Amino acid sequence: MKRILSIILCLVIVLNPFVHTTKAISDSVEQNVIENNRPVIFTEVYPNDQSNSHIDGAGENDLFEFVEIYNTTNNDLDFNSLYKIRYDYVSNSKDLTVTAADDAANFDVIIPANSPAVLWVERTSSNITGAAAEVTEEDFREYHDIPAEVPVFKLRGQDGLNNTDRGFYITNKENNADIISHVHYTSEDVGDGLSYHTRATQNGQTVASFVKKAEPTAGVVSEEQLIPAINHEPVIIHSPVESVQEGSDLTITATAEDADQDPLTIHLFYRNDSALDYKEADMSLEGDDYSYTIPGAEISGSSIHYYMTVSDGTAFVQSDTFEAEIIASAEEEVPAEQPQDPAEQSDFLILFTEVYPNDKDNSHINGAGSNDLIEFVEIYNNSNDELDFNSQYKIRYDWRTGTKDLAVTAADDASNQNVLIPANSPAVLWVERTHSSITGDAAALTEADFRAYHQIPENVPVFKVRNQDGLPNSSDRSFYLTSKDNNNNIISEIRFTGDDVSDGKSFHTRVPQEGVTAAAYLRKGDPTPGAVDAEQLVASSNLKPVITHRPESSIQTGTDFTVDFTVDDADGDSLEVKLFYRLNPYGEFTEAGVEATQNNEYSFTIPADSISAGVIHYFIEASDGEAKIQTEIYETVVNDPEGNGPPEILITELTPNPAGDYRKGSGNQYEFMEVYNNSDEVLNLKGYTIF
Repeated sequence: MKRILSIILCLVIVLNPFVHTTKAISDSVEQNVIENNRPVIFTEVYPNDQSNSHIDGAGENDLFEFVEIYNTTNNDLDFNSLYKIRYDYVSNSKDLTVTAADDAANFDVIIPANSPAVLWVERTSSNITGAAAEVTEEDFREYHDIPAEVPVFKLRGQDGLNNTDRGFYITNKENNADIISHVHYTSEDVGDGLSYHTRATQNGQTVASFVKKAEPTAGVVSEEQLIPAINHEPVIIHSPVESVQEGSDLTITATAEDADQDPLTIHLFYRNDSALDYKEADMSLEGDDYSYTIPGAEISGSSIHYYMTVSDGTAFVQSDTFEAEIIASAEEEVPAEQPQDPAEQSDFLILFTEVYPNDKDNSHINGAGSNDLIEFVEIYNNSNDELDFNSQYKIRYDWRTGTKDLAVTAADDASNQNVLIPANSPAVLWVERTHSSITGDAAALTEADFRAYHQIPENVPVFKVRNQDGLPNSSDRSFYLTSKDNNNNIISEIRFTGDDVSDGKSFHTRVPQEGVTAAAYLRKGDPTPGAVDAEQLVASSNLKPVITHRPESSIQTGTDFTVDFTVDDADGDSLEVKLFYRLNPYGEFTEAGVEATQNNEYSFTIPADSISAGVIHYFIEASDGEAKIQTEIYETVVNDPEGNGPPEILITELTPNPAGDYRKGSGNQYEFMEVYNNSDEVLNLKGYTIF
């Protein structure tokens, strides 16, 4: 006879959210985390220490940064025998080592059962001297008031932490792809002297947010941090736009709902049908609707592709990709043979032509250390008139998690904003350096030094671009030229990654065939500030590769998944083709190079033993050396034929918020969930997990 089983789930009310869990953790919490295959998780990261200038030799350097991890098992954990920690600095990742705090040769890293461990981040900068260079585990414990029973180790191989947009992985010792736990933080999560506290998650490896910008509590973890967060994903509601007139503004409107009433962040991603990359824009809230207007200047070609993403701080949801047809405007009859000056014909009166974000070693200059000093961006006045730059335009810097205005001034006088660029001439914008580790002669470089270093022609003006202390060497970054009073009116963009630049090498660009993002002219070329080739001022005649693929909607478990496609290039250029795929809808994409088999045909197979029920996401990328094309992200459902019948146990009722007042003995402590035995036999729940 079928029976109904009611399981009463009681919640513990904790006055202080952070307690010594080595003593307070409950058996149910232990079971919950362990059976979700998370034997060790991240619980706190503290990457932005308070000023330690009172310590001799510290200067402005952080000394007491840390990462906290937690052993959720009932046994002591020999960390280094099973796991390792990797540091994610956006453009790449690397292995770190965990050792005794005061002995780099001691790899005996034992974490007690149901206990946190604090990993003190190593500092090796030559700028840290005196007493600051001699701080010990005892000093670190005292600074953070760490309980005596909590072990402290040293995390080595990374000299301090960046204050934003970085992450850590705990992985299997022998397999980087086998991620046990992952934490990622931005400037929204941490602050000066403030930590990002995290908690276990229901699925995936990335820990969920618990408390942002909170006081550090090294060695102290709340029991609630070990219980997987219950979060309802937000929902995007949108009526697709069918068509838009060429040259007309296009407003995309959507609503978003969140059952938890979490604050939401919504972004729009859009591109012309043949553009290289999606452009990202923040959608603003007006009443109940989120909206963003794509300027008419960007509405060209045959169609606009767009999609939206919404995040509640924990879950990230992406909409379908929509396509709006672009209706061509009636063409005006133009008299034949109308010779014009090339500059008058150009749609780009000003554009980016070069970026040099990774300077050569300057350690021969007193006070330079390992810092880059002579980075620059080059722009070009493509009109027949002298340009008063600051009266019409501005430059903005995009580091992917945010954008900001930069200032352009005279190179040696920050108060002089008289920025005049001659007609049909480049101008070189020297990137400001303000880091306190740059001292002596390196901190006193002048325009004359910069010109001599790069041999810039005397007739080419040099200015300084300020408010950004140097450039990352290989991360995905952009500069925008926009109108002075409208950030959304982008005149030109230069976007660069580690594929475009290297140590002492520039990314040279040219007028794009369409859109506003400057096209590649020469990657990893020698820097030539003040010298622009005539070809850079006209669009390339290169024909972009064309990817043809028919996706499969579904497959079954136990079978290989093969992606077949063709890539054609009308110019006959040699192609570099890649497939990016992920088997976890919330994970990172894996990159795989693909070689042609015959007749421009390509094929890549994901073996059956790597695939489980769920979904596979993938997209294809092809580059001919100048243009890089990506398909949309395809989704293939993986069905389990053995799991098609009704489950033998069902959740039939849930009461997460009963009426009453728990302070008077009724209400929330009587929350419950009802489950139903859907089989014809007595069901033993031993081995089942609720999460």
